[in-house]
Amino acid sequence: MENIQNFRSNSIRNGIILDTNLLILYLIGNYDPNFITRFRKTSNYTIDDFLILKDIVKESSKIIVTPNILTELSNHTFDGSFSGSGFDEYYKEVIDFLNNAEEKLVEKDVIKDYEKLKYFGFADISILDTSMKLECSLLTDDSALYGLTNSLSISTLNINHLRQYLWDND
Repeated sequence: MENIQNFRSNSIRNGIILDTNLLILYLIGNYDPNFITRFRKTSNYTIDDFLILKDIVKESSKIIVTPNILTELSNHTFDGSFSGSGFDEYYKEVIDFLNNAEEKLVEKDVIKDYEKLKYFGFADISILDTSMKLECSLLTDDSALYGLTNSLSISTLNINHLRQYLWDND
């Protein structure tokens, strides 16, 4: 409970980063909540997961992305999964999101110097570095990334833990 309250107050104050999977969930849900369970990258989530995520994002002062997150977003959703006007509507959702997001570049020379790079990859290290520098919150579904950022005292929540907490307290 305390971790959730600290996360919430920090995201209100300093903003939030969504890891790529949760950013995709957020965008797909905004496009069409009923598409969540039919889309390959979000099929493990529910509309309730999206609604929880949407509430968290709504409370945050800003959403922060890195170019690495955006590349993963593009690779996972601009891959022919949509057809016709469906893609056009989703694309509009992405553009609307980007117009309101704050982008932070983590240079390759910074990323390559992280010892953990070989275990986490470029996007996760860009998330780690940005979270530390901006002291913003991170919402993830990645257990390994959660463990690393939590061990470094970065305000981090794993959506699976949040889901469990809400189920237990319902």
